[in-house]
Amino acid sequence: MTNSERLNLICLNCKEKGVNQPQTHYYYDLHKSSLEVFGDLPFWEKSARSHAYALTNQDVYIESYDKLIGRTYHLNERKVEKFNSEFDYRSEVVRKIKEKYPLFSEIERYEMTLNGAEGHIAWRWDKILAKGTTGLKEDALNYLEKHKGDEKAEEFYKGVLIMLDAMEEWNEKHIKVLEEMGKLEEAEICKRVPKYPARNFREA
Repeated sequence: MTNSERLNLICLNCKEKGVNQPQTHYYYDLHKSSLEVFGDLPFWEKSARSHAYALTNQDVYIESYDKLIGRTYHLNERKVEKFNSEFDYRSEVVRKIKEKYPLFSEIERYEMTLNGAEGHIAWRWDKILAKGTTGLKEDALNYLEKHKGDEKAEEFYKGVLIMLDAMEEWNEKHIKVLEEMGKLEEAEICKRVPKYPARNFREA
């Protein structure tokens, strides 16, 4: 495939996806797991494990022409919209939901629902590329030891470890699909990054 052919395919795909974007079940999984799977855990762990669960259950999207791996979409599935319509602040249903799920007030307060503003996160890609998730895990373990006895610090770094494990698991799903597609070069790169430091521009 030439660069021109690849660019044409990318443009066509972007136009198509702009109109018919795949629907994500990320927020459905997040809410459902935080209420019904991890609801009895302390907030810090419930939050980390629910986000980790939602991430690792994300669908994998890889096109034949892809060189950058790891695509997500943000349009909610209809079942997500239905699930979240029960949490509409303007609805009487929210009262019934709070009766059924006493933990909802906590989830609402920390904006773990779609009613909260969705922010944009700027990742420190330099750290990922320089250390990989293995290096970041090592840092987190060192900080856990350094701040032993500091409850808030311990909760934070334990949460970091949970999310780094989830990132690696999501990456493994991409490697499997890449190998099934015969995209072995991309699979080899994903086996290296983000788990380990990037060694060259292509890996970065």
